[in-house]
Amino acid sequence: MATNTPRHTSSNSSSPSDSAPIPRETEAPFWRNIDAAMVVNLAERTDRWERISGILSKHLPADQVVRVDAIKGVDLPGYKQRPWFRDHTPEKVSTMKAGAAGCCLSHRKAIEMARDAGYRRILLLEDDADFQNELDGPEGDAVASVLKDDSAWDMFYLGYYQKHNKHYVAKRLEIDGKPFELRRIRGPLMLHAAVIHERVFDAMLDGLPNPKNPWPWMAYWGSVDAWIQNRFGRDPRIRIWATEPKLVMQVATWSDICGRMLTEAESQGMHRPTHATPLDEHAFERSVPLSLGERCYQLYKYGSRRLKARLFGHKKT
Repeated sequence: MATNTPRHTSSNSSSPSDSAPIPRETEAPFWRNIDAAMVVNLAERTDRWERISGILSKHLPADQVVRVDAIKGVDLPGYKQRPWFRDHTPEKVSTMKAGAAGCCLSHRKAIEMARDAGYRRILLLEDDADFQNELDGPEGDAVASVLKDDSAWDMFYLGYYQKHNKHYVAKRLEIDGKPFELRRIRGPLMLHAAVIHERVFDAMLDGLPNPKNPWPWMAYWGSVDAWIQNRFGRDPRIRIWATEPKLVMQVATWSDICGRMLTEAESQGMHRPTHATPLDEHAFERSVPLSLGERCYQLYKYGSRRLKARLFGHKKT
């Protein structure tokens, strides 16, 4: 169970002022295991902040709903400058590269704020997170059964997409006559709603790009999701969990990264096929570390991409 920890207060955070404090003992088990919800939100997207803070205020005291002022990639040093951007770089490509960089650094900022505040367990959210389940019922209780065991997990995704979904079903339940699974997974895509343990804060901060010059890192990995899927989430020391079905996806709305409206299928992580491969526990554990072949392929794929961007500038997304 989460313990009392210092609360973060700064000009970069805010919380719903009209929410009455919620006694810890009356909260649902999931929310009792969260020290703070850190919501990444652009200053001009007050509509998104009002929507999601309204949801969170039903489950957390006001001082545990923390707004993280999102970073705009277009304001970063080096944007639209050589060597990564050239005159021939399409505007759409520049916009998407800036959006991905801003997203990555905003998540980094949230984790850094959480570490500095002394939080042990945070729910990291993007402001378009769509709570299809508010985790105050049996599904949330099932997730809480994992969270309360500090030694069992490092990240818990409440929604995600993964093309090659190798997983281990740690627990299978039936809720309202429908199957519900708690799964161990490898690093996925879609970091819009995940519980993160303080144990990995420093490792994530060390692995994510330097805010002063993020472009070499971005040219290599492309996004925070790609880094988690291909590096961080393939570390056998990092224990990542998820549910099936997913509980929190994204609202189909304007994407500041893509520069367009997301489709319903994209927001639900259903725009591409998923190949699910259930494994027993030992087989799953063996599947997590990158093989030598995978390491070599990644070095070639991402190294070549960064070299081309360094020499000729970004040409495609």
